[in-house]
Amino acid sequence: GGDPMRVTLLKKQNSQNEAKAPLILYIHGGGFTVRGGKNTFAARMLTTLLKMDSENSPVMESATWAIVEYRLAPEHIYPAATEDCVLALNHLVHKMGLGGGGIHIAGISAGGTLAMETTLKSMAMVDTFYVDAPVVPFP
Repeated sequence: GGDPMRVTLLKKQNSQNEAKAPLILYIHGGGFTVRGGKNTFAARMLTTLLKMDSENSPVMESATWAIVEYRLAPEHIYPAATEDCVLALNHLVHKMGLGGGGIHIAGISAGGTLAMETTLKSMAMVDTFYVDAPVVPFP
């Protein structure tokens, strides 16, 4: 094996019944070569989602967010990043039992490409798999 892959999980502290909650797999951008500030991004994302939650949106009521830190180019050539994302999804669903309430995969920029590729490669892997609505968000 190689180096361990890191996946950061975000969820509300009082979330219940993780197995029946949605799983949102987030894949960062960065041109496949750089990793953004995960801690800054995670804090900003969680703050925004909790604010949405307080406005009666159920986005974070039970969902688990997973931020994948895939291997970067040029040290790791294609399809290493895609393999990491599929591996992370497989582990989260089959080993940790997450995603019973649906699985959503999102990403920005290079992460959007990896999200679509992970979606297509994993459709046969996950029985409860679905994509809510493929979207390319822009700030």
